[in-house]
Parts: sequence; structure tokens; C-alpha cells
Amino acid sequence: MKNNVCFVMMYILTGFIDLYIIIKYMQFFLGKLKVSRKAAIYTFTFCYLLCTIQYIKMPVPVLNAVVSFVQLYLMARCYEKKKNKIVLAVIMVFMFEFVCELMVSFVTGGGNLKLTVNGYYAESYQLVSLSILQIILYFIITSFKNINSGLQLPVTFNIAIIILNLLFLVMEMLLFMQDDIPRNIKMVSVVCITFMIILIMYLYDVVSRSYVNMIQAQLFERENMYYTKQAEVLQKNNDNIRKFRHDINNHLYVLETMLDEEANNTKVKEYIAKLVGQLNKVSMYSSSGNIQLDSIVNYKLSEAREKNIEVTSDVTLPNACHIDMNDMVTILGNIIDNSIEAVEKLDKGRYIDLKIKYQMGTILIDLKNSYDGHIKLKDGTIKTLKRNSIEHGIGLKSVEEAVEKYDGAVKIDYDNNEFRVKIVLYIDEQK
Repeated sequence: MKNNVCFVMMYILTGFIDLYIIIKYMQFFLGKLKVSRKAAIYTFTFCYLLCTIQYIKMPVPVLNAVVSFVQLYLMARCYEKKKNKIVLAVIMVFMFEFVCELMVSFVTGGGNLKLTVNGYYAESYQLVSLSILQIILYFIITSFKNINSGLQLPVTFNIAIIILNLLFLVMEMLLFMQDDIPRNIKMVSVVCITFMIILIMYLYDVVSRSYVNMIQAQLFERENMYYTKQAEVLQKNNDNIRKFRHDINNHLYVLETMLDEEANNTKVKEYIAKLVGQLNKVSMYSSSGNIQLDSIVNYKLSEAREKNIEVTSDVTLPNACHIDMNDMVTILGNIIDNSIEAVEKLDKGRYIDLKIKYQMGTILIDLKNSYDGHIKLKDGTIKTLKRNSIEHGIGLKSVEEAVEKYDGAVKIDYDNNEFRVKIVLYIDEQK
């Protein structure tokens, strides 16, 4: 009974689900592939066949564990993280699978407890139960924190998947506990539930891709808006300079007359100050030559200046900087927006100071602003005072995810008058 064709076919089928979960874990912990998609598919297929053939031919627990660990390591090597992170991810995924197997064995009484003796799980439904349990554990883990910092669906979606798989698990357990139900009916239910799980995972991927595409489209639209605003800023500067040049002769004539008529030069100084003010009415806060960076910085800081906030900046970033500018838009857009909103609450002493520097593969972002000294803390974490706390939370999470993508760090300092955010991003110069 243990070695019948039905059991083998069920193992092959559930093996696809297990492979899917492993790939999702790898994406979660390790991020993007460092090999081509074609090479990754070859590697994953080889690993799947290796484990499947080994388990069908020689299902020895010790050998199962060794082959499973090798499978995980080979798959993890397809990703771009450093070796120590790859090993850590492999160990974690291996332990997750091991815990699931122990739970299924404990609840159902199946499995082979003799580590060096051949032995399958007692029933096909236990293979399905194991796959369902692994899916549930994956969605529970990924609901807490996206280590890889890639975009993901809202937590409520993960909860819905968890509940649905729990219902599948309970239904299957209850079905196999009934002795009066024919075995062929039970096997049909196992096959049906397995295909339903595969369908749900497929739909999850479709929805995930749609969600990611939607977010990326929003980022692209936001970046285009920054470029448009940058063009407007440049045009205003050009118009202002052309107008000033056109009128410079008249201004010089007025200055000459005032110098002749005035014994002291107080009015002359006031007039000159007025001219300087006109010339600097539209300022360029970033002229690094990196168009994308200049766009976001000039747009945001010009917005601050229009709200009567004193703005100072020092921005240097090379053109050929290996960083996704969507991430820079996310980081700078959110932290500058937060600074502006904090400064707007003040009647005086309103300022923002931004510094961005590039040194030996490292981007340093230092943003300081005045604020009213009110900080809301919960469990040692700064919480927003904004009315729209959900939107603020999404913004901060986006910043954290973008920073983590570059193995960076965010440090926040503050006193009663000044709030300061320091961000470090480590760039791979060899890309």
C-alpha cells in the first residue's frame, strides 16, 4: 500500500507545491536572482528531480535530510546575496520544513522514525497536509516583515490565504478520520484539494504581479511628475535670469543716481538686497548632474521654500551611480515630506537642511529640520502624529524597505528643537 502508484503520483504532485514554497522563501530572504531566469529554471528542475527520485527510490530519513539540504543550498546559490546570508537562509528554510514534518508526524502518527531505514509516510493525505502546513507557515512568516524589502501584498491577503489553507487542512483531517467513507473517495478529495491549492498559489502570484506592477506604475508616474516640476524650476530660473539681464542697465542707472543723491548708502544696500532676492527667487538646491536626483530634490525643496521654510542643501552624487532611482525617489520623497509637515507646525525657526554625499561606494543622506519637540513613542519606536497614519506607515515602510535593499541603515536623532534623519546606502560599484 505504501509503495503504490497513487502514493508516488501524490508525492510528485505535492512536490511541485513544496518547490514553489521553497522558491518563495528564497525570494523572501535572498531577493533577486544573480543568474539568468533560464539557468534558475534548470537548477530548480534538477533539484526537484533529485529530491523526488531519491525519496521514491531510497526514502531513508537521514538521506532525505541530506538531499533536502543540498537542494536548498543549490537553489540559494542562484541568488545574489553574500555566502553567509545564503547559508543562513538555507538553514532557516530547512528548519521550517523540519518543523512542519514533525508536526504532521505528531498529529497523524505517520512517518518513519527510524533514521536509517526505508519508509514512506503512511497515507497520501499526509503529504497534502504537509504541503498545506508549509504554505501556512510561509504566509505567517512573510506577514511580519519583508526581509528582502520587495513589494508584497497587504497582510490581510496573507491572512485570507492562511485561513483558507487551514480550512483545507481541517476538512482533509476530518475526512480521513471517518471510517465509513470509501478510500477512493478520500483519494479523490486529496487530489482535488491539491489542485485547489496549486490554483490558489497561481492566483496569488497573478495578484502579486498585478499589485507590484500597479505600485511601480505609481512610482513611475511620481518620477515623471518630479521631472516635469524640475523642468518648470529650470524654466523659471531661465526666465528670471533673462528678465534680470534685460533690466540690469536700468538697475545700474538707478544705483548710480542713488549714489549721487544719498549721503549714506542705506537705501542702496536695500535696493541691492531686493535685486538679489529677485535673482534667487527660484533656487536650484541640487545641481549634481544626476537628473533624477536633482528632480526630486529641487521639486521637494522648492515646495518647502514656497511655504516660507528656510532651505539649505549640499548634494553631490555621480551620474553613474548604481542605485535604482525609484528607491531614491521613495526615500527622499518620504523623508522630505515628513520634514516639511513637521516644520509647517512652527511659527518661527522654520528650516530644513539636506546633505547627500557619495564616498567610496556609500551614499550618505543627512536631513535636519526644526520641529515643535513633540514625539510620540510606542515600544521605543517613533509613531506618527498625522491624521492619516495608514498612509504615513506605508511611506515609512517603503523607506525602510528601500534602505534594506542596499544593506543600509537609518538612524534618527532628535532633541527639543531639531529632528535629524541619517541614512546610509551601500552601493555595489561592480555592477
